[in-house]
Amino acid sequence: MENVRNQFPILNQYIYSNTASAGLLSEPLMKWRQAHDNSYLLNGSNMKTNAMRNETPETRKTVADFFGCKTQNTALLPNFSLGLNILLEGLDKSHKVLLLESDYPSVNWPFEYRGFDISYAKIDSRLEENILEKIESENISVLALSLVQWINGVKVNMDFLKELKSSYPQLMIIADGTQFCGTTDFNFEDSGLDVLGASSYKWLLSGYGNGFMLFKDNVKEKCSIKTIGFNAANINLEGRKEEITCDSRNILNPDI
Repeated sequence: MENVRNQFPILNQYIYSNTASAGLLSEPLMKWRQAHDNSYLLNGSNMKTNAMRNETPETRKTVADFFGCKTQNTALLPNFSLGLNILLEGLDKSHKVLLLESDYPSVNWPFEYRGFDISYAKIDSRLEENILEKIESENISVLALSLVQWINGVKVNMDFLKELKSSYPQLMIIADGTQFCGTTDFNFEDSGLDVLGASSYKWLLSGYGNGFMLFKDNVKEKCSIKTIGFNAANINLEGRKEEITCDSRNILNPDI
């Protein structure tokens, strides 16, 4: 344990208890980042080519394996907010959406800004019951929520979400895992979630500027992404002519 503590210099000065706001940066990660930038400094476009061929695919597979998702359904992102906004650009506005009252703005605002028909479930000791009552009484087709609430730390029951998905298989469940990922064992394919996105600077201790989104296969049938780029077309000049669905590459396959 002492060896782990030594990797985080700030712990020599403080007892740090603000990971829910921002996780710590470790010396090994700082050295990796410095080496990464130095490689660009010394190698220019050769560094980018190597990253596209090797580093990015390896990172994508590592993230997929860690969270139990298919590699082809895993997208790498600068942050959760960008990924959710891109996703919603391809989601039909006819959906009736259930959000949580006072959930994190990066979850609620993208839906509200686009004018979806929205209902809200109250966050209290009956959170799961409140969600179920709304879904049973209203024509809800999308549930979007943070798995852990930013204001009070309330955590939604993951078994409840799995049972909910089993009872309402057409319900699309989109989750923000920024406050959740890294706090417990988790397997995406075995969960009730259809989409999980997260920024990785909190409990995953990955620093700023990186995140991911995970998708189940069925999401491709419900979204038609409006964004496109050369990497999303597999660096194929003819790729733009193909139908653009909710492929993880269309969410973001970054140039590095």
